[in-house]
Amino acid sequence: MQSSESPLYVTDSHSLIWYLLDSPKLSLNANEVFKTVEQGKANLLIPAIVTAEIIFIVQSGKVEADLDSLLLKIQESGNFQISPLVPHVERHKVN
Repeated sequence: MQSSESPLYVTDSHSLIWYLLDSPKLSLNANEVFKTVEQGKANLLIPAIVTAEIIFIVQSGKVEADLDSLLLKIQESGNFQISPLVPHVERHKVN
């Protein structure tokens, strides 16, 4: 991951699948964000639920893709970070 000063983006399952498969369904703006991340100029946060959704989408046949290949691309990217399913949440007392 790059420094904390780099922009941080969060993705959803379809955008990530479309990027990894080089699909024309991905908007030009989203494609530019992913390219910026791949160039190391920004970081991408992938919620753990997105990973689960990708597995479901591919296994259910909604998208034809090699699941192992998709997951490997995510793991090999130095600027993609999978966030935990249950992040720490601070609770504040409201008066």
